[in-house]
Amino acid sequence: MKIVYTVAGEGMGHAARAHAVIEALANNHDITIFAGDTSYLYLKKVFPKVFPLSCLRIAYHQNTALSITTILFNVLRFPAYLWSLTKMIKKLNKIKPDMMIDDFSMMGSYASLLMGISMLTIDNQHTISLVKDIPKKYAFDHAMSKLVVSLVVPHARKNMITSFFPLKTRKNQILLAPLLRKEIRNLQSKKGDHLLVYQTSQTNENLIKYLKLLDIPCYVYGFHKNKREKNIFFKKEHQQFLQDLSSAKAVIINGGFNVLTEALYLQKPILSIPVRHQFEQVLNAIQLEKLGCGMFVEKIDEKTIPAFLEKLPEYEEKIKSLNLDYEGAFDRIKNVLASWKK
Repeated sequence: MKIVYTVAGEGMGHAARAHAVIEALANNHDITIFAGDTSYLYLKKVFPKVFPLSCLRIAYHQNTALSITTILFNVLRFPAYLWSLTKMIKKLNKIKPDMMIDDFSMMGSYASLLMGISMLTIDNQHTISLVKDIPKKYAFDHAMSKLVVSLVVPHARKNMITSFFPLKTRKNQILLAPLLRKEIRNLQSKKGDHLLVYQTSQTNENLIKYLKLLDIPCYVYGFHKNKREKNIFFKKEHQQFLQDLSSAKAVIINGGFNVLTEALYLQKPILSIPVRHQFEQVLNAIQLEKLGCGMFVEKIDEKTIPAFLEKLPEYEEKIKSLNLDYEGAFDRIKNVLASWKK
């Protein structure tokens, strides 16, 4: 089957998930990839047919997603998005795909809609539209995020939704375990003495201040520098990231789905400090704490990390009891494609 796979470019989560899926499908399908920003830079090193695609971006400051700035920035980039969509449609006319698979790429969704190409979505963002019983203080962010999901993905023939927590799906929706790269699934987890810290943006300076109060090493990714400050080892390059993750004592992250689920797979307790006003991350942190696999805090202080470290044995036991069918998730995608018709 001839497949066009479109991938959002904000962060590394979309790229990592797409990598895992494409790797599983590549032997039996002809796949062309359109990816934005970070995803394009990552995927073009792994697969042969990868084209750049403009994608929506989020503005951050002090570990907060800035709604107005994000809207203005993306409005100003609208001509670039339109041009990118036009170029993509021209390529699609030459490729003539049997179907499209989309991982939360607005350009891919609208190209599919405009050209009448059947589309399958594989993402975790659709959990936002399904989840209920959200605390009232997050009601506005939840409503706005549901609106964004419906605008970014206005239609699909079928939604395959990755999640680490249970959800009730609707018609034409299938719930999957997180889709992890082979590099993650092949890792052997061991418990070291360091904390692995990964941040979506490099604006959470308060976290660094409190990490320096600890007497254990902290390997910090996401601040785009190689430097040592006391017990903190900033790492710009990601070559050692998987080794540092697999051997970590515990993990401190925002609330991004990809690193969170990789950490759970490797049985690492998680302290989640979501980017404020980024509801997807808040949702992941809420569910993480509900499962008993980690701690969710909105703001960090000097007591937060010590309190988290004291409860590591409790979190480790809960993580061991998770029953997620990681390998079976790929088989379910293959079965859907096997039954797919134009």
